[in-house]
Amino acid sequence: MRILVTGGSGFLGLALTDTLARRGDDVVSADLSGPPSFARDALSPQVKYRHLDVVDGPSVAQLVANTKPELIIHAAAATPDGAREAAGDAAAIVAANVGGTANIVEAAAQTGGVRVIALSSVAVYGRTLDDCAYLHEDMPPRPQILYGITKYAAETLALRLGQVHDVPVCAPRVGILWGAWEHRTALRATPSPAFAMFEAAQAGADIVLPQAASAPLLHVQAAVDGLLALIDSDASGIINLGAPVSVNLLALARAVARHYGVAARIDADTANIPLFTANRPPTDNGRLTAATGHVLAPYAPDLIAAHADWLDTHKGATNGIGPADC
Repeated sequence: MRILVTGGSGFLGLALTDTLARRGDDVVSADLSGPPSFARDALSPQVKYRHLDVVDGPSVAQLVANTKPELIIHAAAATPDGAREAAGDAAAIVAANVGGTANIVEAAAQTGGVRVIALSSVAVYGRTLDDCAYLHEDMPPRPQILYGITKYAAETLALRLGQVHDVPVCAPRVGILWGAWEHRTALRATPSPAFAMFEAAQAGADIVLPQAASAPLLHVQAAVDGLLALIDSDASGIINLGAPVSVNLLALARAVARHYGVAARIDADTANIPLFTANRPPTDNGRLTAATGHVLAPYAPDLIAAHADWLDTHKGATNGIGPADC
C-alpha cells in the first residue's frame, strides 16, 4: 500500500513508518525535519523522506498529488506544554494542528481515492473526567489545555471535511505513549514519565517521583499494532487507541531503577521526574476491537529490559532532531 505519513520524524511517526516499511508498504515520511540522528541508521532504508510544512496548503496539495497515496496518516502536530502555551504563540499551534489537518483532508479530496487517518489524542477528553473508570468515545470532550482544544477542533474538522468531500476519515484518539523512538523536539518538549525515568537511570541518578501516582501508559509498539489494525480495516470515525490499564509509576520506577542499579523513591523536594497533576484514567478500546478484532496489549514488566536493550543499541536516543535535509 502507498502510504504518506506526516510527522514521520516524530515519536509515533518513526515507530509507525519503520514498521510499515518493514512489512512491505511503500512509505513516504513527510516532516519539517529529517529523522533524528540516532534514528538514521536504525530506520528501514525503504522509507522515503520529503520536507513538508502542513501549514503550507499548496505544498501539501502538491506532495499528495505527486505521491498519490492510497492512505494518509496525519501524525504531524505541535504538542505544547504549559510553558509554550504561555509564550504567546497560540496562533502558530492552531495553524499547525487545525489548519494543517484541513490542508491534509482537502488535498486528499483533490487527489481522489485517498483515505485519511488523522491522529487525535485522549487530551480531547480534558481533566474533568479524571474521576471516571475509563474514557469512552461517547463521553463529552471537555479539553482545557491548548493541545487538547486544537486536537478536538482538528478531529471534528477532519470528520466534517471528510463528509463534505467524500473522503473516508478515521480519527484515533491516541493515549500517552512511551518506548522506542521517543525523543525531545521543539514541538514536543515534555517527554513521557517513562522516558524521564530511563534518562535519569542511564545517567546513574536515582529516580525520584514528586508523589505516588499512576498513569495509563501505552507502549508505542502496541499503539503501532493498533494503527496497523485500523489501516487494514475500513474503520472510520472516532476510535480510542490508548492504554487499557493504568501503571503504578512507583512500581515502574523501581523496575527501571533495578535494571540500572539505582534507587527509586518519592520525595517532592528532590523529584526529577515530571508527572501530571492528577492521575488519568485508561481508555475503553471496545470500539477498536469491534471494528478491527484487535485488542491492545497492556503494559508488561518485560518491556523494561527490552527497552533498555533498545536504548543500548541506539545510543543518543534522548533529544534533538536532525536538520531539515530530507
